[in-house]
Amino acid sequence: FICIMLTAIPGGRFWWAPASNPEAASTIEDRVHGYSRGGELVACNFLAYQVFDTIVSFHIKELRSPLMIAHHVVSGTLALWMSVSRRPFCQYYCIFFGGVCEISSIFYCIISYSYAVAGLSPAQIRDSGHAVATGSGYHAQGILLCKVLFLMSFFWIRVFLFNRHSRDF
Repeated sequence: FICIMLTAIPGGRFWWAPASNPEAASTIEDRVHGYSRGGELVACNFLAYQVFDTIVSFHIKELRSPLMIAHHVVSGTLALWMSVSRRPFCQYYCIFFGGVCEISSIFYCIISYSYAVAGLSPAQIRDSGHAVATGSGYHAQGILLCKVLFLMSFFWIRVFLFNRHSRDF
């Protein structure tokens, strides 16, 4: 959760408040090969998150699938390339694709944590079709709110904005 926050919050800040990232590129050349302090920060945080999540995925059976491991390895490799390469590469785009896109994951982490607190594994949740985590009324309402916010932010950011900004790339 902390790793996601350290990626999503700066990503959102640098993307939607460009004054906080004065190196923001104005040309296509600068977007691909230009230095961005904000992009470097997001890439470093995203790299730390991918390393952490890869290690965790090896220890949790439900997350140990080859697809999940490959996802984290490829994402981590791209973040490594964007963060510490001698010549900056796509740091401008890392702010959106590595930072802003993780905003929806904040709500997903809260939902997953609530199921873990309730003692349910990802397989139990999938197999039983739980609609809302068990617990007090406020807890269930909070989780339902997180599910709605996850759904809305996921489609807005990862579907609509992702496609829009992919065209620019």
